Amino acid sequence: PLWISHESIRDLGSSIERVHCGLGFTYLLTEQGGLYVFGKATNGQLGLGSDTRSSKIAVPIENIYEKVQSVSCGVHTSLAVTASGDVYQWGIFLLWDADAQ
Repeated sequence: PLWISHESIRDLGSSIERVHCGLGFTYLLTEQGGLYVFGKATNGQLGLGSDTRSSKIAVPIENIYEKVQSVSCGVHTSLAVTASGDVYQWGIFLLWDADAQ
């Protein structure tokens, strides 16, 4: 067996309501509508800017200024929908077709 160490995620200021995962990265949605991310960001899927390749600790996405209602993660992409209906997308869509309906 392979032992994988783990750490407790604490002090986010709010309880975690939902967890969403992609390939090697995770999004945490808090009860207050905050968004925290960690893991690989080789395609920008963490939403932390192009200079960030990974994060071993949960860090907030700070460029969304309202409550996040929902999050969805794909293999290399992430999407968030805010309370007002704005959609934010990070990362890349593989096999994306601009003509798709």
